[in-house]
Amino acid sequence: MGRSCVAGGGLLRSILDRYPPGKALDAACGTGRWGVYLSERGHVVRGVDESAHMLEVARAKLPRAVLSVGDLRSLQLPAASMDLGTWSCAVWP
Repeated sequence: MGRSCVAGGGLLRSILDRYPPGKALDAACGTGRWGVYLSERGHVVRGVDESAHMLEVARAKLPRAVLSVGDLRSLQLPAASMDLGTWSCAVWP
């Protein structure tokens, strides 16, 4: 697994490992680094990113995930539709 933006990702992995498989949102998913990690642990992954190019890379790694181009500022999800979410390496203006 590649390096994450935060201390190699060890802290985030240790947090994510506490959750049982469920529905996971990978917000600002980029190339799918955390989506892959979650999928390997049995989660059903939904990813959102502003970059269509990065999502193409993510799709190659996550063929079963629902990945969509979107702006996190306008992301709308039904209440209780996700069991957990990640948001790593994104800048919110």
